Amino acid sequence: MRVAKVPDAFFEPFYLDFPLKTLPVLPADLLSVLGSGMVWAGPFPAVAILEGKELLKTLPFCLAASEGFALVLGEGIGEEVELGLGRSVAGSLVYAQVLLRFSLGVKRLWVIPDARPDETPLYLAEAEEAVRLARELPVALDVAQEWLRWSGTPAVFYVWAVQKGAPDERVVALSEALDSSLQRFAAEPRSWRAERLGLDPRQMLAQVSYRLGRGESRGLSFLNQVRSLISEG
Repeated sequence: MRVAKVPDAFFEPFYLDFPLKTLPVLPADLLSVLGSGMVWAGPFPAVAILEGKELLKTLPFCLAASEGFALVLGEGIGEEVELGLGRSVAGSLVYAQVLLRFSLGVKRLWVIPDARPDETPLYLAEAEEAVRLARELPVALDVAQEWLRWSGTPAVFYVWAVQKGAPDERVVALSEALDSSLQRFAAEPRSWRAERLGLDPRQMLAQVSYRLGRGESRGLSFLNQVRSLISEG
């Protein structure tokens, strides 16, 4: 089995000179690939970590953002919203749903999976796709920025985790590899994917936190408290 590798500039700092075998996986497919037994570890959507605590063991690494990572694109937000999702989206959906309903006053929300940006009035995108589309479409909502304003906590979109029962030596090797990669990136920010996108890797360091510290842990606790609002709302 391998470690899931999300092929995206925002995730690249985890994989610099990475010594373990990896399998490229899109964010929307992370859980199904884990369930199939093809991977044993990876950066999983935060809400999946909260819902599957009995199956996953978390590591002190994450992808949390203060701005720019997840965007709702389109021409304004009304009381009724049709929200398209791209294949890049997994970690930001629950945040967007809570904000649209309980911060921005949306009364009826329809989520359309596997959509294209031109198929719905509003479109949720993450990471590289969000950066590209923001150059072409108006930004109706910066999810991380609004979440921080509304909740006072950072938006933790992904958390690294391993299958419970994974051998200790394998977990230690993964933790050391992630720590080493992030140290390299902090010392010398470089990312061919970011450069190809026209994004300064140093900008990612300013906008994104890759370690699960106290602030990020508070963010996860708050998300755990409010995620039930989705079903209740």
